[in-house]
Amino acid sequence: MRSSAAWGSSWRWKRNAFALRGGRTVRSTFWINPVFVGLLLLAGCSSLLVRVHITGIDVDPRILPPEGGKVKVVVKTYHADEVQVKFRRTNDGKLFLLSLSQEFSWDILVGEQKWDGEIRLPANDDPEGRDHVYHVTVQAYSYEGWDHSRDAGKVVVKGKGQPAATEESSAGTENP
Repeated sequence: MRSSAAWGSSWRWKRNAFALRGGRTVRSTFWINPVFVGLLLLAGCSSLLVRVHITGIDVDPRILPPEGGKVKVVVKTYHADEVQVKFRRTNDGKLFLLSLSQEFSWDILVGEQKWDGEIRLPANDDPEGRDHVYHVTVQAYSYEGWDHSRDAGKVVVKGKGQPAATEESSAGTENP
């Protein structure tokens, strides 16, 4: 009977060869190709190269009249599968969501995507005539779970001006 050390594993090194349990030997030469190793590293780190990235945001117009109106948003991304724009009204925290649709652009040949959409913001009915300020955030998602958010500034729906003061109401407030 042979010692258990010789049969410890089904493969063992023997001068550039592997010995199988049945006494058969398979000769093999190992060499490392630096290009192949580089490609393996690249494939292993490829998720870093395909993360979602927002490269540009255009929101127009930034100031709307008291009646509200449409706001157009154009976003440029890399590797996004979905893009949403959040308009959060700072006065009361109300949230308006806009899902953008992808539009064709020749930039897609180099990987850049262009997304656009419009949202109608409501009229400003603030009784005190204050402006409604909307904080805009763009968020891009991928199906692999990556996401990227960017602040896109503010959009303002102007408030209705307070009624002009009459001479009677302002007579008592003048300084002598």
